[in-house]
Amino acid sequence: MDKSKNRILVIEDEEEYLLTYKEWLQPEGYQVSWASEADEGLRKIQSLRPDLILLDLRVPPSQSVEAGLSLLRRAREEHPDAKIVITTADGTKATALAAIRQGATDYLIKPIDPDVLLIVIARTLERKILEEEVRRLQRQLRTRYKFEGMIGKSSKMQEVFALVEKAASTTANVLLRGESGTGKELVTRAIHNRGVRRDGPFVTLNCAALPEGLLESELFGHERGAYTDAKKQRIGLIQSADGGTLFLDEIGDLPLSTQVKLLRVLQEKEFTRVGGNQPIWVDVRIISATHQDLEQLRAEGRFRDDLYYRLSAFTIYLPRLRSRGEDIQLLAEHFLGKYSEADKKTILGLSPEAADLLMVYSWPGNVRELENEIHGAIAKTDDGGWIRPEHLSPGLRAIEDLVQLAGEKDGSLSALLGRVEQLIIKEKLAKNRGNRTATAKSLGISRVNLHQKMTKYGID
Repeated sequence: MDKSKNRILVIEDEEEYLLTYKEWLQPEGYQVSWASEADEGLRKIQSLRPDLILLDLRVPPSQSVEAGLSLLRRAREEHPDAKIVITTADGTKATALAAIRQGATDYLIKPIDPDVLLIVIARTLERKILEEEVRRLQRQLRTRYKFEGMIGKSSKMQEVFALVEKAASTTANVLLRGESGTGKELVTRAIHNRGVRRDGPFVTLNCAALPEGLLESELFGHERGAYTDAKKQRIGLIQSADGGTLFLDEIGDLPLSTQVKLLRVLQEKEFTRVGGNQPIWVDVRIISATHQDLEQLRAEGRFRDDLYYRLSAFTIYLPRLRSRGEDIQLLAEHFLGKYSEADKKTILGLSPEAADLLMVYSWPGNVRELENEIHGAIAKTDDGGWIRPEHLSPGLRAIEDLVQLAGEKDGSLSALLGRVEQLIIKEKLAKNRGNRTATAKSLGISRVNLHQKMTKYGID
């Protein structure tokens, strides 16, 4: 480590210590600056951007521990990349813990041994270099496996990225299939952005969000007087997307009467507004998405075969997050960087225990759930700290309880996996309101297999 490049700011009002620190640190090659009171210290933090701050908790004007902790917080807010080592004559554990919680990296109790000071400073600066290198490598890794806002190094996601490239180079309509939260809108935007329609409009509609009457008006528009509240003509989303892409999310919820009209758009490239009789020609690419079983909907007569064939010329299946475990850590680090920056917090990363819980959780909400989990954990984590199991949601902490229970009663892998499987089955049954057929389907097993497992674990 080249010490000459390391800037140390000493915030200390006792001249004896200022001179002593200077005598100890400058011969080691450190660039040392100092301030004797709080406001001066903050000004120098702003101007010098030191690598390490040696902060006495009792600096003027107030010279109280509370004011020193407040200064520590302000220093962290002003320069979150700096490491802060606290010096104090108050040797109580409570003061030290309070300082660590507020973001201090370490603390020293006066009188200070020079050898101890030099060791703590060298160790703290080495830690800073290592953390910066880890962040650099993480950014590099995320960039390497990033594709149009999506992240994944697993073979399944690399296959999705390849299919997106192919879909973007064609004019075919695309159907995206996969569970909620797997990133269907991101895929749609990627296809649009990389295709020939990239300069055209990109319009979205969630088919499950509106009742049938409003849905038709939203999609096709309406003429003045088409119904009571139609005071003037309205352009629909299909016409708004002319020359570009229309993304129809949750296409499985589209009413049959609306399906007929959408089929006409796909076949004839024309439609009429609600309450109108004049055909309107349109050039739009439709990308649709669903988490539902369209084959079952077709068999039940709830989704038209001819519309299905028109929509699914090019189908992409998006994998569940739990089926691409090698992407979980990568995605977690991405969201950690995204939201810690947005929230202006310095989060060191995931503790090994927290990372392990992310890996064994089933993620029924997929990437969207993971993103919300990390954002929530950042909010609960102290600035300058690590995300630990206690910062995660109850669902993930329940798995930690299982791990502990398995260790207490039977530490074997089979016992642990059995308890995890039991918890997941109970969660799925609750989510599906006791419907065993739906639960078996969501677990990817047969109904007979589910019954056997429920009997095995004594689940009613």
